[in-house]
Amino acid sequence: MVAAADVKWRLSGGVANNNPHASLGGEMSAVDVTPGVLNNLFDPVSSPEAQNGKTEYRCVYVLNNHASDTLIDVRAYIQAQTPNTGTTIDIALAPTSGAAPTGSENRTPADPSAGLQATAGNLQSNMVWYCVDYAPELGLFVALSLGGGTSSDVRAATSPDGLNWTAAGATADITKNCNWRDISWSPKLKLFAGVADSGTTRIAISADGVSWGQRVTNYIVKGVKWFPELDAFLYVRLATNHFVGVSHDGMDWSVGVQSPVALGDKIGFAYSPPLGRTVICGGTSIIHSTTPLEGGWVAGITVPSANFSGVAWSPKLGMFIASNSGSGGSKLYKSVDGINWTPLITYAFPPVLYHANWSEGLSAFVVCGLSFAAMSFDGVVWTEITVPASTGYQRLLPVGTKTYTVGNTGTARNYVLEAPELVFSSPADAENGLEIGDLGPGQRRAVWVRRTVSPGAPAVANDPFTLAIRGFPPLA
Repeated sequence: MVAAADVKWRLSGGVANNNPHASLGGEMSAVDVTPGVLNNLFDPVSSPEAQNGKTEYRCVYVLNNHASDTLIDVRAYIQAQTPNTGTTIDIALAPTSGAAPTGSENRTPADPSAGLQATAGNLQSNMVWYCVDYAPELGLFVALSLGGGTSSDVRAATSPDGLNWTAAGATADITKNCNWRDISWSPKLKLFAGVADSGTTRIAISADGVSWGQRVTNYIVKGVKWFPELDAFLYVRLATNHFVGVSHDGMDWSVGVQSPVALGDKIGFAYSPPLGRTVICGGTSIIHSTTPLEGGWVAGITVPSANFSGVAWSPKLGMFIASNSGSGGSKLYKSVDGINWTPLITYAFPPVLYHANWSEGLSAFVVCGLSFAAMSFDGVVWTEITVPASTGYQRLLPVGTKTYTVGNTGTARNYVLEAPELVFSSPADAENGLEIGDLGPGQRRAVWVRRTVSPGAPAVANDPFTLAIRGFPPLA
């Protein structure tokens, strides 16, 4: 039988963490939350916090430490709310068992294990939106269009949130009638670079996504990517053959070095800092570098009738994946070295898979295609994301815990995919407590605790409250 001594409240933040202020998700600590001690989760409410208001979070675990018995129908509740005026405590259950995603003192993580939700944006619906990037220094998204619309439509749009978009206007006239293939932001140069394979402008730069300057007019350019590790833009152009060129300043663009194999219309780039290796995919082939920049390009894999269009590196997993929208081969391939590639056949992907990327905020790969998106925490097991039908997701861009998409078909041409926020409440009795469910021997579940201090609340040295599990002594 599970006794009171078997039910533990543990800190989060890693196995060795003993600091309540660092109890912000992640793996469960081996250290218990000290019961009966004031400020054992939150610090005192300071005068500035009281004056301005503050919301902060902690993550703790409920653990059944019994060796053999199961704790049945576990419920967590707030047995005693804080007595301080203007301050409240509420709690939320992490959606799944296991280690909780890491948050911060000021924010809980959106938990991707609960699934992602798609919210439609307002990009111009008669345009073929093909690429998007984000400038964190500007707080600005910029998208470019491959075509559609009319001859008077500029093919650039900007957004502060990736959801609501504004056409760039007359200062983006040079974007008209150009088939824009790719865009990339350089934080060092404070410039966007856009590339096109037809029209009067083939490479253009912009500091704000609105005003654009023409740099190259005669190349057929298929893709571009800024690599901070390489201190340069890499780009792929087509002459008789494909060439990989470079620009360190956004102004001058090298002629480039010939690729050993033909690449396609849609190009993917990835770089692995530990390997010092750049990987480029396109058409039926994936190539890799023997030197970080120009020169030394080597064919890695060629798959007949494939159309590789996206490649991504995961620093956490130490692997690349590449997406394939063609009719030949697997829809996804993986590689730990960027040289040798094997097909991923663990999931029945749809015939058209346009793009792949790594989301640092979700610690997951995300892929998209025609009426399809999916994510994977390990590159092997994939979970489909429910997205609207008849939508062609051409490109996806992870920023934080959200993923931004642009496309060429569907009622909406852009969507934001995000995990739902945790739902907080203040259950004051055991029967209405958070339903954790059964906890087997050694099992745990993460609970997020939120303290909200309203503006004008009094500053206090102590802010006592009591958490409890139904049927067991409380944690004061």
